[in-house]
Amino acid sequence: MKKIIISIVLSILVTAITILTLFEIQSQKAQLNADHTETINSEFLKQKRKLLVHLPKSYIENTAKKYPVIYALDATSHDRDVLNATSILSLSGHFPESIIVGIVNKNRHKDFTPPYILQNSSKPGGADAFLKFLQHEVIPLITKNYRTNHYNMISGNSRAGLFAMYSLIENPSLFNAYFCYSPAFWRGNNIIAQKLDEFLATNSSKNFVYLSIGQNENNKMKNGFNKVIEVLKRNDSKPLQVHYDYTSLATHGTNAYYSIPKALNIWSEKH
Repeated sequence: MKKIIISIVLSILVTAITILTLFEIQSQKAQLNADHTETINSEFLKQKRKLLVHLPKSYIENTAKKYPVIYALDATSHDRDVLNATSILSLSGHFPESIIVGIVNKNRHKDFTPPYILQNSSKPGGADAFLKFLQHEVIPLITKNYRTNHYNMISGNSRAGLFAMYSLIENPSLFNAYFCYSPAFWRGNNIIAQKLDEFLATNSSKNFVYLSIGQNENNKMKNGFNKVIEVLKRNDSKPLQVHYDYTSLATHGTNAYYSIPKALNIWSEKH
């Protein structure tokens, strides 16, 4: 019996090491190259912005196939984690192959902070302009230049997770699915919870929404997160498809990494 238990434990360890190795290989590939780089001279941001476009494995060979798109905020970091997860989950049939578009930052504090919240001690956020940039410049360019199936998702971590929620409230038809990892809902004295409450009173969209926070994040982060969850529970959040998690042992720096595969798998189960 003892030998059997040892054999099972060793098998689990080998499997875990293999999975982690695959993630690391995918991560290294993503760090080196995107399949395409697009540059937009934005009318709304008054500056040039780069997009890192990661294409699925079958994109070149299967010219008739169209793909969903995940717009990953914080390119060169968050887009890599999303790419890692989608690549492995699609190989196992647990998530559709997808185009990943990483949006390179220049001033994330400004771009991801709603205009009714200060981005620093004195300046209001510029998320309203960034949202217009996505709606009128980024998504049309990707739709025109790549084979998409018009199912769009947005994924953000920390302040970018706050932006993802802001975009749901301001323009719920722009994306079909919203992924908010360790979202900075506490900013502006948790005003995003109030804005969400007002939005849900009249909402009729059926978007998928995933939220997560690490159990080991600080109280400020967790309190802001909990206020949003309370609003969702109080309104029964329908017709939205909402799922939220408190990630065991995760910190602010690790929560998204651990949550992304789970979030994508949950989305897949509901679609």
